[in-house]
Amino acid sequence: MVVNMLAELKNFINSKKFYFIIIFCILNIAGFVMYEQNKPTSVAGMMKEADNFAAKGQIAYAIEDYNKIVRVFPENYEAHIRLAELYLEANELDMAKVEYMKAIKLGYKSAYQANIAMAELYVKENNYNLAEGFINEIKDTNNIKALQLIGDFYCKWGNTLKQNDKTEAIRKFKIAYKYYKKSDSPNLVKLKKDVRNVYIDISNDFIKINNPREAVDILKLSLAFWNNSETHYRLAKIYEKQGKIDNAIDEYKIAFGLNSTVANPQSYVALLIKKAEILKEKGDKVSAELYYTRAKKLDSKLNILMNPDSRIIINNLSAKCNENIDKDILIPEISFKLTNISKDKINQLKIKVVFLENNKPFSEEIKTIVSDKNPLVDDASTSQINIFSSEPVNYVLDKHNLLAQIYISQKTPDKWVLFRNVDIIWEMNSDISIHDKN
Repeated sequence: MVVNMLAELKNFINSKKFYFIIIFCILNIAGFVMYEQNKPTSVAGMMKEADNFAAKGQIAYAIEDYNKIVRVFPENYEAHIRLAELYLEANELDMAKVEYMKAIKLGYKSAYQANIAMAELYVKENNYNLAEGFINEIKDTNNIKALQLIGDFYCKWGNTLKQNDKTEAIRKFKIAYKYYKKSDSPNLVKLKKDVRNVYIDISNDFIKINNPREAVDILKLSLAFWNNSETHYRLAKIYEKQGKIDNAIDEYKIAFGLNSTVANPQSYVALLIKKAEILKEKGDKVSAELYYTRAKKLDSKLNILMNPDSRIIINNLSAKCNENIDKDILIPEISFKLTNISKDKINQLKIKVVFLENNKPFSEEIKTIVSDKNPLVDDASTSQINIFSSEPVNYVLDKHNLLAQIYISQKTPDKWVLFRNVDIIWEMNSDISIHDKN
């Protein structure tokens, strides 16, 4: 029985001999690799032994071992970096610089650690110009971590400059922004705020010396870099102080549109009411109501009487006569926008324009402006609407007193309501006179 078992084992070994050889080879190779990595005479083994000294706080022994390593393996980039770091721990800065420079001179294109380290050493000495030389050597890197660190360098430089040289600080911040963007850095948002704040500081400096024009130009440069609510708000305040109501209102609208909590809206509300009162005094009650409505949206407690039927106002109103000298005819045209000033969307709206000469209609044009498929939401405006007379006016050289009546309908079937009368006075070689009758 024992003989049979031995015979079967022999047959099994013979049949699996190839696999046993493979396993034997693998074990030998693995053992050789482990030996090479851990034996004191290999670079990995020597570095491991030196790092063990460093881990125990025996920096001097670690430095001694790494010096041996770089003598035996002078082209080992990592060994020079590690030795430089140990010199820094020992507060031997000059020796650290020597090792970093040796690593840099090896010319490994994908390596960046030594350049960053040298730059950081010179930053600590407040020598940013010399530090930038080392940064420039790796500025074309594609390494994400390196790009982040280059961004950090320029950001730090910008922060040191912003007290005494704000313009140069912005330049450094913008370079940092470029590298942060490439590396998709989480520091991007903070950096944009830093740039914005420096621009605002420069603008404030101009305000202090009574130079609002330069202050405005600086803030516009800021917006070209980053469109943000705070800068628009600052612009609004400057325009408001200058008495430029329309400019101020435009900037307030953008600021609060970007961020409704950018500031207390009371200044904006007061300006909207002021604009409404000006328009009201001029007899433009419809436009005034638009500004009252906008003020009311910002402050619901305002006690302003509103016309509940006024949902639409007309603006950007213009008119012209297109002349054809050869045919001796004029084609009247009227152009305008409509704005929904209500809190509800408008789902149905048609426009009818009747062109008259000497109070006699000669052309009637109807156009659908809004439908269920294309509603006009609250506080929104249509695109510019251009309506031409389908019938011409004869005799270009004559003076013509024309009238365009604008009707609107928001019902089916149409129920036309006269919305606007616009006189158009044409005289050859003279500007067209438009008289808008509300």
